[in-house]
Amino acid sequence: MKEINLVIPMKVPSESKQRLKSALDQDERYQLAMALFEQTLSFFNQHFSQLPMLVVTPSDLVAALARQYGAKVLMEEKSEGLNQALDKATQWSLVNGFKRQLILPADIANFKVSEIEHLLSCETGHQGVVIGVAKDKGTNALLCTPPNAIAFQFGFESSKAHQIEALSRSLNCHLLHLPLLGQDVDIPTDLAYLKAPLHLLDKGASFLTKSRREQNVCFNG
Repeated sequence: MKEINLVIPMKVPSESKQRLKSALDQDERYQLAMALFEQTLSFFNQHFSQLPMLVVTPSDLVAALARQYGAKVLMEEKSEGLNQALDKATQWSLVNGFKRQLILPADIANFKVSEIEHLLSCETGHQGVVIGVAKDKGTNALLCTPPNAIAFQFGFESSKAHQIEALSRSLNCHLLHLPLLGQDVDIPTDLAYLKAPLHLLDKGASFLTKSRREQNVCFNG
């Protein structure tokens, strides 16, 4: 049986980062979303190449970038919400024989190898979950053994909801408070945690501006 499948959900970039409206215009939010997504792909491709990656998305542009980094892609016909998208990804992981599944968002400001190594090393036994707690008590990492160990509860303060779900099923449950993994980019004050915001934006733009037509299609839904 295969070990861990890394699942990265990614919505249509033009619909991302709406809580940054007061700090970034639509084009900047679009570029930032793509830059953070590409940073995630690049980090795991470089440091954890043994982990297969599955990107679940309704966006053709996101799918094309994911494939450039060797990721498999599970296309959604339309955006149906995060929990529904992850249900489909989980079925894919099970059908393809994975023992465990790690779900990570595509908007972490910075990654650290040792934090991910610590997360992956947590022992859950045959059934259990490891929850990486976000700064706002959300879930920035969810490692499930097996992939369908719990029902997904992503949303407001989901780390607590995932913990309750795990304990209700008598599963082993670890809560991890990791400084960098806990810091995603959702609101204007989060932008300060980016090492080089302009560089990130430029990196995203380098891919996006290959076809202005593709960018306009994405903005129009």
